[in-house]
Order: sequence, then C-alpha cells, then structure tokens
Amino acid sequence: MVVRRIGEICRIVNQRMLLQDLHDSHVCNSLLVAESEEDIWKNESLFRQRLNNSDDYNTEESYQARDYLAATMQFIPGHFACDVVWSTVIQIHPRLKIGPNMGVSRGEWHI
Repeated sequence: MVVRRIGEICRIVNQRMLLQDLHDSHVCNSLLVAESEEDIWKNESLFRQRLNNSDDYNTEESYQARDYLAATMQFIPGHFACDVVWSTVIQIHPRLKIGPNMGVSRGEWHI
C-alpha cells in the first residue's frame, strides 16, 4: 500500500516536471507524449530554433534544457502521459476542402 502510493506520487512529480519543461521550452519530451515517426527527425532542429529565438520570451534568465537521459533509458516513450489531454476541432472552410476530382487541396496541404 505505501510502496504503491510512493510510486503514484513519483509519477505525479515526474509528470509535473515534464509539463513544466514543456511550458518553458515549448518542446514536448517523448516521456510525456510518444513521438510520431515524422516528429523524430524534426525534434533536434525545432529545439535549436526555439533556443535561438530568445527574443520571443521576456525572461531574465535563459532556459536550460533538462537532461532526461536516465529516465529515457528506463521508461518507454509516453510513460508519463497525462490522463487529461486538451483537444479541439478545427473547422476547415468549405473552399479549402477537396473536390471530388482534385486530390489534396492547397489549404489542407498547408495544415
């Protein structure tokens, strides 16, 4: 009972640390949400772009990336996924939708 409760508390603490890291860096760690195949190759370049665009943030101290190497080796991607995930439906204007003989429209291709 006590061991299980300690494990639950550790999971919540790790989730909060990963969520704080997501908030600070605007990059989601794979321990929080597993990456899709198309995201894996982009991960490093997006992180570097965020660090280089420091003008976007009004903070006095610079953000330093946290190293989760040990946790990444111990846990599978998405292990600390949260139960509640925000989602929304984006309505696409009828002009951007594809016609019967057109294939993918420009609007949907850009999304």
